[in-house]
Order: sequence, then structure tokens, then C-alpha cells
Amino acid sequence: MKIERLIVVGCGGIGTHFIPTALRLLHYGAESVVDGRRITFIDGDRYEEKNQHRQLFIPEWVGINKAEAMAMQHQYQSVEDIETVGRYLEHEEDFAGILAEGTGSQRDDEFTLVAVCVDNDATRKMIYEGCRLVNTNVAVIDMANELYTGDVILWARLKDGTEMYPWPPRLYPNLATPGDRPPQAYCQMAAPDSPQIITANMMAACIGADYMYRVMRNMPVKAQ
Repeated sequence: MKIERLIVVGCGGIGTHFIPTALRLLHYGAESVVDGRRITFIDGDRYEEKNQHRQLFIPEWVGINKAEAMAMQHQYQSVEDIETVGRYLEHEEDFAGILAEGTGSQRDDEFTLVAVCVDNDATRKMIYEGCRLVNTNVAVIDMANELYTGDVILWARLKDGTEMYPWPPRLYPNLATPGDRPPQAYCQMAAPDSPQIITANMMAACIGADYMYRVMRNMPVKAQ
């Protein structure tokens, strides 16, 4: 299987550490990707000064949408244009629509890799549900962390509906019944911050990048 598209949802604490490595893997793993692959960054937030202690971005870009800023910062690492969706996902059909774009040309030996880099359980569940609405080969690497701990989940679904790994909401109660709501459901000024430290963000991103490498090389993925 070869990666024909990369979708990164979340360009904050985890996403800014995951994206540079993911793009290098795509660029130098030519045998594991297809020519003309597509890259999409999704995030509805903007960088703030308070983000600088744990998110990798240029200080002059404070106030710029995170997806657009990451596209500008990392365009040089990719031979393709990076598409951006500068808004929050609203529901599973919303993500399904983004995922379905261009899937008509997807071959049986190609798949879309979705990297989930958000700290919102409702959005994470929304993405899993959205993947089930599209007849496409898709693999999800879901990276999430709290202050000191976190989890990285690998899940995949084929065009015929076959799921390669257990359904995450069945294994994780916080995904089955999220205790939060999608970010757009909050007043922007009142949206709660999730306390995190940079090392936890980096660890989740590092494990997620390792999963991506193993998927590209058809290597076994072990729990870490």
C-alpha cells in the first residue's frame, strides 16, 4: 500500500512537532508514496503568544490561522502545494466530505493517512465516524495527550468496509462518550485550555511518526 494523501487535523502542540517529520517521511520515502500525492492541514485556531512555549511556529505569525501558517512554514519540504482548511470540523459528515475529495481516482493499493493531532475527544470521535462514511482506504494515527500522559492509536479501514484494528470508541470510554464538545461549540473567548507540557506533545508526535514510518514500510506496529 502507498500513501496518496496525508491529512493532518490539528496544527498545535502535537501537530507542529509531527508535521516536519511526516513531510520528511513522505519526501524521502518515495517507494511508499505515489506521485502527485496531496497534503491537507486542518485547523480552525490561530496562533497566540501563549502557544510559543510548546508549539513550533515563527513568532511573527501570531494571529495567523494555524493550518495556513504550517503550510507556509513547511511548503519547502514538499513538492506539492499544501491544501488548508482553516476552520474547525463541525460533524462527521463534514470530515467525510473532506476525506472523500479525490478518492474516485484512488487505486486499490493506495490509501489516505489521517494524522489526528487534537486534544478534543469529540473531534477525535467525529473523525473516526467520518471515515466510516467514505468508501476509501484510510489509516488513522490518532495522537493525544494530557499533562504528562497520552495515547497514540492506529486504526485502518479498507474500501470494502473491512476494519484492520479494533474500533477505538469501543476500547476507549472517553471516545465512546466524549466529555467535551467540538471547539466550534464553545465561545472562542471561553474555550477551555488543556494543560500540557512540551515533552508530552513531543512524545506523542514522535510515537505517531514512528507508526507512520512502520505503516509505510509494512512493518508491525507495537504498543508503546
